[in-house]
Amino acid sequence: FRDAFQARRAPFDRSQEELRALDDQRLGALFDGVLALQHETETSYFETIYALTNAKLEFKPSFEEANRLCGGRLEYTSLVGGLTDLSHMRPLVDLFELAGRLHREQRPASDDEVRAFAARWPHHARRELDIAQPRWDEDPELVRERVDDAVRTFDPSRAPRGLQQLRKAEAEGHRQRALDTIGRRPLLKRAFRARLERVRAFAWWREEMRDCSTWMYALVRRIALEVGSRLTARGMLTSASEVFFLRAEEAVAAFGGALGNDEGKRRVRHGQRVMRGFRNFKNPNEVAARHAVRPRARRAVEGALVGIPCSSGTAEGRARVATNLDEARALAAGEVLVACYTDPGWTPLFSRLAAVVTESGGLLSHAAVIAREYGI
Repeated sequence: FRDAFQARRAPFDRSQEELRALDDQRLGALFDGVLALQHETETSYFETIYALTNAKLEFKPSFEEANRLCGGRLEYTSLVGGLTDLSHMRPLVDLFELAGRLHREQRPASDDEVRAFAARWPHHARRELDIAQPRWDEDPELVRERVDDAVRTFDPSRAPRGLQQLRKAEAEGHRQRALDTIGRRPLLKRAFRARLERVRAFAWWREEMRDCSTWMYALVRRIALEVGSRLTARGMLTSASEVFFLRAEEAVAAFGGALGNDEGKRRVRHGQRVMRGFRNFKNPNEVAARHAVRPRARRAVEGALVGIPCSSGTAEGRARVATNLDEARALAAGEVLVACYTDPGWTPLFSRLAAVVTESGGLLSHAAVIAREYGI
């Protein structure tokens, strides 16, 4: 799926000018096609997530037995680190190289350089899972902030490629020590090796498929906005962005003429009411609240918070709580980010942090994987 993905998405990867030039029939066909590919992409992405979950469960007994033989010194986080060339690290490698050049030349990025960087990674966004949020190619101010910030905090010792290679070497060394300790137990050794490689493979593929998913959010958004613009011209919407208050099938029906203006307006109002209905919603975290796995840890200092470590080592720094990305941009080098969660929109900040603490996530969550590759 991944190998064919770039060619399959190419027909839908059109500029706003190209979309405006299409007649309604061709735009409608494009809208149907992009939604179909988005559904297939999400299905493949979630299959990969499910496969990773199964791989983790399979590896658990092999890890526990090997860890017992190693006297409890085996680190899960070191074993699953070093996943080089991760999809969501590629724009960060690009950003680091651009920042390094600007830092050496002691100048800010030009408008052309900012636009070129955004054009290389147009599918990323402040909040990538929110289709109503502009992507990088629509949000030059955000991209400039990212570039300027990367220049201001540039540290040559934090080169992403170098850190990934360091993590890979650590992972390979840790794996070999585990296999050496297992010794002459061929069944355990074979199961440990195969199951660990399966976890690492699906962790890498989960990120690769996430990138495909992110691309589809961007392409659906771009085409949906043109559909919304034409529904606005027909008098159904008051602005193109109101299209996101319709369900996908409602937007298709409205554009195809199966929904009249009055019915379309009613459904937009319903979508707005649903969204407003969540304005005071506090996620009860129903899974973790009653069924969380509590880590077995030594008695902590009074008042200390105990959680699940997702990276090896320790860190110290001023903790800064950030409830959104705008607040997170105030983080200074060496500080500890404390947040409910992080998504890919936050990862360009990781290069300056000492550590990340989140309320939700896990050993192989996106944030944990990226943090390990950064060595934080």
